[in-house]
Amino acid sequence: MGEIREHRTRPSGRLYQTAILRGLRLSALVICVSNTTRLDVQRIVGGNSAVVHNPVGRAFDRPRRHDRTRDFVVVAPPHWRKNRLWAVEFWLLARRLPGFAASRLHIVGGALSATERVAVEGEGAQNAVMIHSGVSDDELNAIYGASFAVIQPSLHEGFGWPVVEGQSAGTPAICIDTPINREIGGEAAIYLPPELGEESAHAAVQALIDHRAAFDESCARNVARFSQANFDTSLRACLSES
Repeated sequence: MGEIREHRTRPSGRLYQTAILRGLRLSALVICVSNTTRLDVQRIVGGNSAVVHNPVGRAFDRPRRHDRTRDFVVVAPPHWRKNRLWAVEFWLLARRLPGFAASRLHIVGGALSATERVAVEGEGAQNAVMIHSGVSDDELNAIYGASFAVIQPSLHEGFGWPVVEGQSAGTPAICIDTPINREIGGEAAIYLPPELGEESAHAAVQALIDHRAAFDESCARNVARFSQANFDTSLRACLSES
């Protein structure tokens, strides 16, 4: 439909999406994983829809004690929709703060893109980027739990797994300010504009330092919304009413 300015869908992709839309319009009920997605369904598809938030995976639903570092983690491939360069730039700004010069960035989702590499090498921080591939859920949970914060830079999401997975390990998120990130991140996240500046980045990190205990409590409260029990109850209710 041409609504996403950052990306132009190829003709074959538009045909594919048209077929998907046709199928959705035949559905008696469309269950959405977020209210943000449901608003799009109501606007584009119409018909009957409901929201059932995803449950946090069982591998992440086991909080553990970790030795917290000053590292950051971003879980995303180098795809235009994921906007991963924003996460890299945020981390580079955070490293300028006292106590964060040795901070590392853990990337789960593929090697640095050419643009990301230029940014990192420009700050001489290439040796502080840790690329992880093929990690298990348990290994990812350990990365979350040892990190200072999860960075969620995506501009277009339907849910946002890294935010919830990180919070389940007691790690708050720093997100681009979008409706879906606010819906999923709740009070256990800090929201920044897409136009990233050094002052706002430093203020976000300082807020996490100054109010860490409050963020720990917020993580526990927020992630409770995404329990398996809540998912099961909500899904059964939707199906019984359809």
